[in-house]
Amino acid sequence: MIKLKFVNEKDSNNGDYICAVCKDFLYPEETMQLSCCHMYCSDCIKELGGSLYGNVECPMCTKSSRPKDIKTNNRFAYNILSAIEVYCPNEECNIKIEAGRLKSHINKCDYQKIKCNYCDNEEVLRKNYKKHLTENMEDHFIKLMQDVEELKKNNTF
Repeated sequence: MIKLKFVNEKDSNNGDYICAVCKDFLYPEETMQLSCCHMYCSDCIKELGGSLYGNVECPMCTKSSRPKDIKTNNRFAYNILSAIEVYCPNEECNIKIEAGRLKSHINKCDYQKIKCNYCDNEEVLRKNYKKHLTENMEDHFIKLMQDVEELKKNNTF
């Protein structure tokens, strides 16, 4: 995940808002609670063995949680985490936003770097993407035609 800068510096020091495993912010929509009530990122729960069949041992208290007892949404924690104000993590964007709306903002942020599929993974700011496509149309078209030829050659077209 991305490293967040908090509007209120006290929030960055609040251990209740940070995953004890990866030390990243507990994003509201990606936080899970074990049966012991300790919360972690969904990715960290998966890393700890949170599969359909295996129990997960809590890194903080070592209590074992069965998969059916792991909660994907603690409404109280979700509401608290969602209300924390952070800055957009994109370099030139200075917007302050609630953590619960961050993912939606990033998907539309003009300062989010997006990959151009025609430029060998070149990243372009979203606000410049249309201009980038227009200015490089000839090169993009050639790349597209090469991709089509490759598909034909492999009989997948």
